[in-house]
Amino acid sequence: LIYICQSLSDDPQIAQRDNLYKVGYTRGSMDWRLHKAHESPTYLMAEVKVIEVFECFNLNTQKFEALIHRFFDAARLRIDVFDEEGVRHEPREWFEVPLPQIEKAIQLLLNGDIVNYRYDLNTQQIVVK
Repeated sequence: LIYICQSLSDDPQIAQRDNLYKVGYTRGSMDWRLHKAHESPTYLMAEVKVIEVFECFNLNTQKFEALIHRFFDAARLRIDVFDEEGVRHEPREWFEVPLPQIEKAIQLLLNGDIVNYRYDLNTQQIVVK
């Protein structure tokens, strides 16, 4: 499963950001994947709301996730998150991108056309290369 989720954090450095989404994958259930989100730096030490889930067949979901992450790299959230022991983590799967653009990128990747496009950080749009 490829999923898109949104943080429910009340931390101002997270809560005040518009269009902040995590794009991830799991081989298990979403309930299992997210059951301890509030304890995980991957989920910004907060509960999350699942926005969308995409079932993927005959697809290497790890490669799919890596391609989406590379596509949106310029919009990657760059903050430090500290776990319960005070250890610093740098979450890598959160992006400040409008949801329709993430959905569009997923569809472009699924149909193989993503190689003809790039994400323009200034306009927050997917554009032809």
